[in-house]
Amino acid sequence: MKQVIELTIDTEERLKEVIDLTFEKAVSEPDFSVACVNMCRCLMELKVPATDKPGTTLNFIKLLLNRCQKEFEKNIENNEIFEKKQKELEAASNDEERQQLTETLEEAIDKEHRRSLRNIQFMGELFKGSMLTEPIMHDCFATLIKKPYNEESLECLCQLLSTIGRNLDYGKALPRMDYYFNQMDEIIKESKTSSRIRFMLQDVLDQRRNNWVPRRRNQGLKITDQIHKERKTAGSGGCMGAGGESGERGGPQPPGQGPLPRDESWNTVPICKITMNNFQSSFGQTLGLEMSNLYLYMFQPPSDGEMSPFSCSPF
Repeated sequence: MKQVIELTIDTEERLKEVIDLTFEKAVSEPDFSVACVNMCRCLMELKVPATDKPGTTLNFIKLLLNRCQKEFEKNIENNEIFEKKQKELEAASNDEERQQLTETLEEAIDKEHRRSLRNIQFMGELFKGSMLTEPIMHDCFATLIKKPYNEESLECLCQLLSTIGRNLDYGKALPRMDYYFNQMDEIIKESKTSSRIRFMLQDVLDQRRNNWVPRRRNQGLKITDQIHKERKTAGSGGCMGAGGESGERGGPQPPGQGPLPRDESWNTVPICKITMNNFQSSFGQTLGLEMSNLYLYMFQPPSDGEMSPFSCSPF
């Protein structure tokens, strides 16, 4: 972790690229989401001068919040794009064209759906790491459970509740949590959604009744040697890696202690449009070998006996 902290991240552009790199790793490989959160905690106090406003600074937390917000709100834009593609599919003149458009549309929808779920999981882990606030989480819940119900949103709701439900199910938040679960119970009883979604909702309801103990624990990331060992011992052996749950010490409780961002809602800083194409093309030119080393250091699995590079003491 010392090597990451010692990197020269002294401009707005460099800071945004570090955030984009970390974010993309978390949503493309969700087993690394907790590890990425731990690294973010070690960089959360980092500030750089704002390019457009001399004399002001931008901090890591605000830019990270922006990144998560853009991804969360992108679902609405994607739905409009998919509706347009669906109309093109219906207007296709021959079977071959229709088949090609169908495959393209299904692949795009599946890709964005997986990305939405992983972003929600990452946001939940950020909340448990005291980097996103409780009001932001309730804003997300309200958006995901809003009528008319959308099955993808309901699946994201289940993912978020499974990730942080136990951290909110206490004190002043209880009335809100009761409302969410009453709505989920009504959705199940109405039987207007698919059986897959109803089973997901029921599973989260059962988790709450069981003191937030999941029916199946996520085993997280496993190293190759461990997989071979489990095969030899016919299923014995544990899990090591970044898939464990952070900030949990048994029973409903507030998230882990640590410095919270002062802003408690979205839109803390202006949305900056940085596409991944621009990010990838400028990556090598802007940060050179230094950021390439950051990527290798951040995400290569530690060798036996070494401490994970994401371990750091709380601030």
